Amino acid sequence: MKLYTLTGLFLATFLALGSAAACDKETKEHAMSAALELAAPMAFDKPPAVGTKAKCPVMGQEFTVKENSEFSTHKGKTYVFCCPGCKPKFDKNPEKYLNQ
Repeated sequence: MKLYTLTGLFLATFLALGSAAACDKETKEHAMSAALELAAPMAFDKPPAVGTKAKCPVMGQEFTVKENSEFSTHKGKTYVFCCPGCKPKFDKNPEKYLNQ
């Protein structure tokens, strides 16, 4: 009788831990996909509106597009920059920053 009780207890613990691990994995995967969806884009089909989140192709940081944000067009895509110093660097060699 004790063997059945211990086996049942072991099985219940094993299943509970396995279920928790699967749930934890799902939670992490969901958080990762949500973060990717919320990540600011680096390229736009047209100049983005003021207040749009963007990622500077030169510095790699996210920022909010302002009225005076500088941008360049390369191969049909618009790139916005976090500061005026990034635009000339990008314009000089766009592929350097796009292939990082």
